[in-house]
Amino acid sequence: MDQDTVENVNMKTDSSSVLDDDASKTQAGTDPLAARTALLEIASQASIATLHLTERHRAPMNSALIDPGSLTARQGLILDFIRDYVAREQYPPSIRDILRELGPELGVQSTSTIQLDLKAMEDAGFIRRTRNRPRTIALVGAEAAA
Repeated sequence: MDQDTVENVNMKTDSSSVLDDDASKTQAGTDPLAARTALLEIASQASIATLHLTERHRAPMNSALIDPGSLTARQGLILDFIRDYVAREQYPPSIRDILRELGPELGVQSTSTIQLDLKAMEDAGFIRRTRNRPRTIALVGAEAAA
């Protein structure tokens, strides 16, 4: 890196100035691929940080606003199974329990498919789960009372 570039980088403090500096290095003859890679890395880190903030600070949904019609047929069957399983066993099913019982009926062979459905149901406000803990599926609102 030449002396002018080092001075330019040291004088600039905010992130937009750093991005402008990367663009000027590209125009000055520095490797454009390296500059593009650096910009993509910065954008990727900003996106990941934003995603973590929204996941962590997501407000719980009001159960009165939940529309039962927003579930797919498979999610509806999973929700019914969870309700029946809790009534029968007095504790929630694991993902493998759901797959073992409903997999053949639903044509599902992977726990990741069940996981995706549970995530969609959680996002819609039908269930609540605790991350990285087994058997923490809890029905929310009217679903819990049914």
